[in-house]
Amino acid sequence: MDKAIDTIHKKCKQAMNMYRKGYGIYRGIDFYGSASPRFLEVDPKKGEPRKSANTYNYYTLLNDNSPKWLSYPKRNQSIICSTLEGGAQSYGTSYYVFPYDGSKIGVCPASDYWFSFQKVKELGIENMNEFNNRLYELFRQVDIKISETDYKRLTLGFSLFDLKFADDPESIKSLIYEDGHYILLYYLEYRDMLKYINDLLSPKPNRFKLNKIGSFNTSGNHEVWTDGKSILIADFEMTPKFFNELLK
Repeated sequence: MDKAIDTIHKKCKQAMNMYRKGYGIYRGIDFYGSASPRFLEVDPKKGEPRKSANTYNYYTLLNDNSPKWLSYPKRNQSIICSTLEGGAQSYGTSYYVFPYDGSKIGVCPASDYWFSFQKVKELGIENMNEFNNRLYELFRQVDIKISETDYKRLTLGFSLFDLKFADDPESIKSLIYEDGHYILLYYLEYRDMLKYINDLLSPKPNRFKLNKIGSFNTSGNHEVWTDGKSILIADFEMTPKFFNELLK
């Protein structure tokens, strides 16, 4: 406890100020039957890069390598959090997250990254799990293999798709309107699958925001993520008295 508090006072001053103003970020962690630690120090850039949970890894692989997301923390090297403590509690013990000073925070327009891509919804695709499934089914049908773990192999598959249909717009229209691959609805305006998908998933038109910890002021219910080293304190430690003492 003493080490956690000392580290927060020395290295997480901006996060302390964020909490003083009423803006917090929280992480739910399930320890699968083990006792939840009271305090944690987490460096998300260490260890194995995370993969998308319970779905294919396509959108994470694409966005973490897209120039349009270059200024954002990489999702595969980040702590995924919520601005609503109740949202974090559904994943396990809720922790107050104190990123180190200077950390960047990506902010979703919705409570979950899966439901944050309006440009994808406009294609009739409700969430990013469905997007991943649609991408998989499209490439399976045209007999091109794409990787969900290797970016070069994924983009190679996209290039092969472009070559295969370069002079065949009618087949693209057939894939859309006869086979229901609405993920391709505006592809013919590009004839470049990678550029098309990168634009579709771009943060600006989908209303994502990038904050520094020193200017973070998002309330409500939003998924956020940071690649900054952080101190986490379990919610059962955060009595009003302890919280007030911590932020003095």
